[in-house]
Amino acid sequence: MRTRYGVDAPTLGRPRAVTRRRRPYSKVVLAALLIVTVAGNAASYILAWRGYETAEGVTVSLNTVFGAAIVGYLLKSLGEHASLNAHGIREIDETDGDE
Repeated sequence: MRTRYGVDAPTLGRPRAVTRRRRPYSKVVLAALLIVTVAGNAASYILAWRGYETAEGVTVSLNTVFGAAIVGYLLKSLGEHASLNAHGIREIDETDGDE
């Protein structure tokens, strides 16, 4: 298709597809858990500062769950990389050359 300026423009009028790297689901869950943990700890300290009684058990549980999630994520990542190496599969970094 030619435009009125005589230039070939086959994609004129159609938006170009934007490709983004998708984040793995486990990273999204870990980030959400981090936000909840930080908010819970901040609320606990704010309540203590204001003189209210805080539920220490909830804060300890949040920190324990977050720590367990970090360890679980690290073990999952280690298992994936060990599996790729055992089968001779090289992981390709999609960011090479995108500077």
